[in-house]
Amino acid sequence: MRTSLIITITLLLFMACDSQVANNNSSEENIKKKVTEWILSNADFPSSYKSISFASFEVIDFNVTGYSSKKYYRITHKYKLNSKNNKEVSNTHLFVLTENHKVSIISEEETLMLQSVPPSVFDWAINFGEKFENTDYGDLEENYYFQKFSDYKQIGGHLWKDFDYLDDECLEEFTKAINTNSKQKLTVKRVIRAIPKFSTTLDSLGLNELGMSLSKVYNNNPRQNFIVIKDNLNDSEGFWLSDFNKQKQHFNLVEIETGLVKKIPVDQSFVKSNCFIMKMQQSE
Repeated sequence: MRTSLIITITLLLFMACDSQVANNNSSEENIKKKVTEWILSNADFPSSYKSISFASFEVIDFNVTGYSSKKYYRITHKYKLNSKNNKEVSNTHLFVLTENHKVSIISEEETLMLQSVPPSVFDWAINFGEKFENTDYGDLEENYYFQKFSDYKQIGGHLWKDFDYLDDECLEEFTKAINTNSKQKLTVKRVIRAIPKFSTTLDSLGLNELGMSLSKVYNNNPRQNFIVIKDNLNDSEGFWLSDFNKQKQHFNLVEIETGLVKKIPVDQSFVKSNCFIMKMQQSE
C-alpha cells in the first residue's frame, strides 16, 4: 500500500511538471507571435521585417505586498527591420510584455525593469515607427505619455536617465517672475527637469560652445532644466537649456536647436521662494 502511494504521488508530480512545461512552451510560442505582431503593426516598413531568432523566454510573477500580483513576459528577439529612412537595421532587443500582452519595454541591453518611465519603447519608436499600438503606458495618462514622448525627441531623451515637469503652480509663479520687469512677455509652456545618465557627456548633448559652458558635468550638477517657450508669432515651441546666474540674478538660456542666446532677469522674490530653491535651483 505504501509503495503504491509513493508511485501515485511520483506520477502526479511528474504529470504536474510535464503539464507546466507544456503550458510554458505554449506561452512562449504565444509571446513570440505577440512580439512579431507588435513589430508589424508599429513599424513604418513592416514588410521589411525578417525574424531571425527568439531566446531567453521568461515568465515573471511580480508580487508586492499590498498590491495585486502581475505577470510579465520577457523574451529576446533577433531580427532585421528597416528604419524610418528605409535602411535595413539588424537588431537584438529584449521585449517585456504585460499580462495583457502589451509591450512595456524594448531594450538593447539586459534590464531587470518590467516597466520604464520614460518607457524605452520611445527609442524604438523614434527609429522605426511612432504608432504605439498595443503599447503599455505604465501609470501615465495617455496625454502625459505622448507629451513626454514629444519632449523626449526634442531634448535627446536617450541622453537622460529620466525627466519630469515643474508643477503648474510653480510654473505660474516662475512665468510671473520673469515677466514682471520684461518688455517682451514670454509664454512659458513648461519647464522640463532632466537628470543625465552617467554616460552622458557635455559633447554628446550637441550644444554649442556657449551652451556647454552653461552646463556642468554630472557630478557637479545632477539636473538640467529646459524651459519650453511658445513663439507667439508662429505658435511653435522653442526648447531652451537654462542656467541661473546668481551674481547677476538672471537666467541664461540657449536654444538647443539654433544656439540662440537669451538673458532673462527674474524678480528677486522668486529666487528666495521654495519654488525656485526646492524645484528649480541647480546644485553647485
